[in-house]
Amino acid sequence: MIEVVVVRHGIAVDRDEWDEDDFDRPLTEKGVERMEKAALGLKKIVGEMNGVVSSPYVRAKQTADILGNTFDCKVEVVEQLGCGRYKECKALLPTQGRYLFVGHEPDLRQFAAEACKISASGIEPLKKGGALSIKKGPADNWAISWIFQPRHLRSIGNSLVKIAA
Repeated sequence: MIEVVVVRHGIAVDRDEWDEDDFDRPLTEKGVERMEKAALGLKKIVGEMNGVVSSPYVRAKQTADILGNTFDCKVEVVEQLGCGRYKECKALLPTQGRYLFVGHEPDLRQFAAEACKISASGIEPLKKGGALSIKKGPADNWAISWIFQPRHLRSIGNSLVKIAA
């Protein structure tokens, strides 16, 4: 199976409260905690993955590191997943394996729509920490498999934390 799960970065410091370059805007403490729970839920849903590919923006890289730790995968940072570069992402589509792509909204949704040859307006926007799966089918056609918003992923992740405790 060939699959890409796109994940929007977790909750970051608000733009209005950040005086530095947007590239360096990090996740909040709440964003880290919620993303850790969402990552556990995501792992329960998708199982093993071959790798994590991330936008170079700090908040995306932090999210990718959480996913990399949860999935025990290497994180690769690529410029194409940066803000406003979704048209360049098609070249990143794998020819084999299953990967997590971490980036930004609306770029991830536009990337998934382009890969699936549909309109992005028909795809529910991803909230911070949300995920969407696209899978490659016959004749090189990609299709959306599922969308989970972060509250659903955290709910699944929370149930795993309670079981382990």
